[in-house]
Amino acid sequence: MGVNFAFNWELQLIEWLQSTGGSVGAALASFFTMFGEELVLVAVLGFLYWCWDKELAKYVGLLIVTGLVSNTLLKNLVLRRRPYFDHVRIKCLKPVSNSGPIDDLAAQGFSFPSGHSTNSAVVYGGIAAWLWKKTDPSKGPEEIRKRRLILMIGIGLPLLVGISRFILGVHYPTDVLIGWFMGVVLIVLLTWLREKVSRKWLHLVIFLISALGIFYCDTTDYFTGLGIMAGYFLALEFEERYVRFDNTHKLLPCILRLIGGFAVYLGLNALLKLPFPEDFLQMHTLASHLVRTARYTIVAFAALGLYPMVFKYEPFSDTKKEKNSDGTVRAVLFDFDGTVFDTVEGITKSIQYALEKHGTEATLEELRCFAGPPLVDKFMEVYGVSQEEAEELVTDFRERYKPIGIYESSPFPGIDTLLAKLREDGYKLAVSTSKPTPMAELLLKRSDLYEYFDVVIGSGPGGINNEPKWKIVQDAMHQCGADTDHAVLIGDTKYDVEGAARCGIPCIGVRWGYAADGELEQAGAVSIAADMDELLEQIRALI
Repeated sequence: MGVNFAFNWELQLIEWLQSTGGSVGAALASFFTMFGEELVLVAVLGFLYWCWDKELAKYVGLLIVTGLVSNTLLKNLVLRRRPYFDHVRIKCLKPVSNSGPIDDLAAQGFSFPSGHSTNSAVVYGGIAAWLWKKTDPSKGPEEIRKRRLILMIGIGLPLLVGISRFILGVHYPTDVLIGWFMGVVLIVLLTWLREKVSRKWLHLVIFLISALGIFYCDTTDYFTGLGIMAGYFLALEFEERYVRFDNTHKLLPCILRLIGGFAVYLGLNALLKLPFPEDFLQMHTLASHLVRTARYTIVAFAALGLYPMVFKYEPFSDTKKEKNSDGTVRAVLFDFDGTVFDTVEGITKSIQYALEKHGTEATLEELRCFAGPPLVDKFMEVYGVSQEEAEELVTDFRERYKPIGIYESSPFPGIDTLLAKLREDGYKLAVSTSKPTPMAELLLKRSDLYEYFDVVIGSGPGGINNEPKWKIVQDAMHQCGADTDHAVLIGDTKYDVEGAARCGIPCIGVRWGYAADGELEQAGAVSIAADMDELLEQIRALI
């Protein structure tokens, strides 16, 4: 079964590398090829997800599962046989799978493209792409050194993994080249789609397309990948709704989480094989393949969705303190527009659209004052309209804002780092915004910031955000369990300062928002931060 095609230079290159490298070359190739194998990928994803940075892990995890399945979908279309199947002078120095003999095509899979090359490209290239955005070479030599290291990881490891594959005789060089290319395409495409499409819809579409392989794929690697994908997607939704664990950078909890995670992954995988005869599991029938998919779905869901529920208990917890020694909760409440997100473009263009429908013209600069405060109040204040007319303007505003304007926004640079540090310090974090809650949640989720917040409170979902700011702040405080002595609001306008004051808590103003010159000082902000580092210092000094 399958097709055999290769360029002469590919065969000559593999033969020369195997004969020249000898046992040392084979050992080195076996070592570097491990960085593209299942257990190493699980270890990398597990470390990022369970310990270091859950948001980075979600990004890398999407790349991994999409890479695993798309690679095998293509393999089962092209059906290119592995080099050692048909060329006696090429040796198989390390089989792809130990689940069957090296000449068992169903167990060893097809050759084109190289799965290890795709896997290593999406994992290490994806991590590099994420970290690259977090560095700023203008800040000095240290940031430049970080970028050099990032390039070494993102380019060097995939190169070494790919080259090792044809040294080992299991892939042709063109398999590896296309594998690398697929990895790069997936990084670019999925990074773009994550910004344009909601996560649930993106996951659903990817899975439905991937599931088409059930009708023509006959190799175990496809059904394994499909199961991991399904379990991963389900686990993310479950974790976000019911678990929401915190990462840890402390050594002991991190080690214990990794050990426990591997125990769950390997132990449950073995346990789920027990009800089935070994002969059945080794068969290449649709029934046995679907059992494999179901097994890996359960394993991935358990490891990534259920297992993290234990992280709030010792010794898996890093014992961060959300409370002071007297048991009080420390809470930091954030305004949204102009504080966490730069939303001025989408808001002003949508306000302009609503005004034009009513025969009023205004420049975008004139409309900046609408970014942040309750829109009904602001329309009444600026244009002297009645409440009924203001609510009609807000309805028209939504006509453009919901499908277009909401996406004309982005988080302020450095806000993710600030939130991560506050979480590490043990503060409870909340969003208190006049924006409708579903809209705030949508933008936070699309930008991987949602996980940082314990509470997101906005105005009602009906679309008319006339809920008074102080009431929203008060609700957020209550949901956090914080009293007035251990809470602070971070905001960018007088409405935030006034709302905080009515609730009896201080407000720290931020310079990067939409307030007019002197507005925050006149309103009574306790202090004003010029950047994220200064804001962190002021929060730590205050509560």
